[in-house]
Amino acid sequence: MRTLIITSLLGDYSGIAEEVEKQLQYQDKKQESDEVVSIHQFDMLSRSYDAKFDECEKLKARNQELEKSNIKLMETVNKYRYFIECQRNEIDKL
Repeated sequence: MRTLIITSLLGDYSGIAEEVEKQLQYQDKKQESDEVVSIHQFDMLSRSYDAKFDECEKLKARNQELEKSNIKLMETVNKYRYFIECQRNEIDKL
């Protein structure tokens, strides 16, 4: 908390000092409230980030599975192409 000392040679400024002190206390409470909101927002963003990161990891794993499956399918297609080409050559010989 901030403090403010007001001194004067003339007049009574205690009312002003009290008002300034109230405003400083209000600002301190507001700042604390803003910090709590910021922590809450950070927590929400952190959870959201973690969820997106987990989702990304799952998608990466799925993508790797699909790539492996795609490679196997291409190998099978190439085998059939080779078989068809061999059959075509046999037909041409006859």
